Amino acid sequence: MAWSRTTDTPGQRTQELANSLGLSHIVHESTREDQILALVLTDLTASTTTFSSLGTSDHSPVLVKFEIPVFCDKPYKRKVWHYNKANYWGMRGYLSSVNWTQALQTDPETACNNVSDIILEAMNIYIPSKQVVRKTGDKAWFNDHCRKAAKCKRRLYKQMRKTTQKITLINSKQQEGSITWQKRQNTEKLR
Repeated sequence: MAWSRTTDTPGQRTQELANSLGLSHIVHESTREDQILALVLTDLTASTTTFSSLGTSDHSPVLVKFEIPVFCDKPYKRKVWHYNKANYWGMRGYLSSVNWTQALQTDPETACNNVSDIILEAMNIYIPSKQVVRKTGDKAWFNDHCRKAAKCKRRLYKQMRKTTQKITLINSKQQEGSITWQKRQNTEKLR
């Protein structure tokens, strides 16, 4: 890095740190006279543009453009259980009729899978559920109640806009009628 004619100890340490982290100095044009004073270290793909000095400044500004990858979650489906609508008595009867001895007479991992499968099967039978699509950008707290409230808000807003337009139209017609009436009154007074 040719930042200036001489590199002092802090400059050498900065260069050593940049090298140890795999960072590159990407400004290659002089930013003050024949020296590079703008320090831009990165490990990303980037481009720089050095401009001529602005106003009375003796430094040239540097524009840095980075290519930063943006990762977005893909939409996915998940099952949401309605525990408040579950048939717990039916589920209790189902689980009490299971032959647990047979499910557990194997190695621990298989036994654990058997128990999980039995419980999931009981849940599928006795607890209502639905598939929910989690969309990109959805907030974790934005649940069905929020979704319904937002939909209601949009519907009411559209209604309000239509009503406001109708009221404005009615008011303008009333104003026109009032002006016409005033004109007639004034014309009659002048006769």
